[in-house]
Amino acid sequence: MSSCCVGSSYGWLVCLDQYAFPFLLNPFTCQQIQLPPMDCSSLPTFASCSTLDYLYHDTSVWVERFVKKAILSSCPSNLNYYYVALIYDEKSSLAFCRVNGDGSWTKLDGKHAPYEDIIICNQTQLCALGLDGSLEMWDIVEGCISPAKKMDISSVEIRRREDSQWGRFGNEPDQSLKYYLMESSGGLLLVIRYFEYLLREDCYHPLFSSAFPDQTLHFEVFKLDNNHKMWMQVDSLGDHVLFLGGSESISIPVVEDCKMLKRDSIYFTGDLWDHRPGEYLFGGHDMGVFSLQDASVECFYGCHEMEKIETTPVWVVPHPWF
Repeated sequence: MSSCCVGSSYGWLVCLDQYAFPFLLNPFTCQQIQLPPMDCSSLPTFASCSTLDYLYHDTSVWVERFVKKAILSSCPSNLNYYYVALIYDEKSSLAFCRVNGDGSWTKLDGKHAPYEDIIICNQTQLCALGLDGSLEMWDIVEGCISPAKKMDISSVEIRRREDSQWGRFGNEPDQSLKYYLMESSGGLLLVIRYFEYLLREDCYHPLFSSAFPDQTLHFEVFKLDNNHKMWMQVDSLGDHVLFLGGSESISIPVVEDCKMLKRDSIYFTGDLWDHRPGEYLFGGHDMGVFSLQDASVECFYGCHEMEKIETTPVWVVPHPWF
């Protein structure tokens, strides 16, 4: 493995090579931008390549385990100043790097780790979603050494409708959930993804007896009521569609004559895939479209027939996409 993709924003891929050196790649123009290296001096929890390679025996495994998600504040092609933010290490901590700044990574002192998702609003404000639904926001601006924390909302209540499907999902031993954060129409959305693990008779490895691979069952969408500190469930996205997975979680309006996208739907990729040894045959297939109108899940054609997809699939949205 020469490199792996750990995120995508503005049509660019955020990648790590086999030694965990990060770089940006534009898949449309093949342009590359080298990012500052990650080391113990800038990120205290960073382990050396030799240590991680000894622990996991497979470079592709530890590289992807180290960085959970990486996103950009803006398109590198248009602006001189931008930064890269990421969720990294086994504790799902936060860090960022001003690409044209001091040339080093800075760990953010967040209070609600482990973090589930990150987004960047207005090119400067980094928003982080905690596992308990909490929110933190930092203002990362050019020329300012220390980011200013603008928001810290803990213990945000998740308010569901009476007809919520919560009781049907997430309560079985083989079911679980994952949170996503995104901006849509000027507000913040929390998306909860419910999935289960499936057993296949031809998919077994003696070191990993847990069910595998995973399959998405359902989604719920909530909008932040900042005044009352609540996530309020919504039943429709209107003319918007959501894209979520290993790339930046985004909301896109669908124009009237667009036939490629289904309104009021969620397009998802299989970022829930646990990284198994190379000989393990299946993984990364959980990709499809969820409709909020009838709660149906439509899988992408042919995905279930593939063997393991390496690395975790991500969305690439050209910038500007329209």
